[in-house]
Amino acid sequence: AMASGAPVGASRTAGLEEVVGDAALTFSPEDVEEMAAVIVQLMTDAPLRERLRRAGRVRAAMFTWEQTARRTLTAYRRLLGPRAEAEGAAP
Repeated sequence: AMASGAPVGASRTAGLEEVVGDAALTFSPEDVEEMAAVIVQLMTDAPLRERLRRAGRVRAAMFTWEQTARRTLTAYRRLLGPRAEAEGAAP
């Protein structure tokens, strides 16, 4: 959603807050009133929507498939340790 320029409201759950950073409004996933307040704020505050649109695009650009692949490979290598090198794991 951020990559396409939509202002985002996101649940404050493990990992998600780190991904959206300050480019989204967040709410407790267990608090329906807080979620509704975020939705109303996104619908009624035009300057906020515009700020989140711009910030969201910038934030989304930080996450690429290449970066994901590199980090995944690094994690696998760390988990496999010396065994990965001994078996000739690709660089």
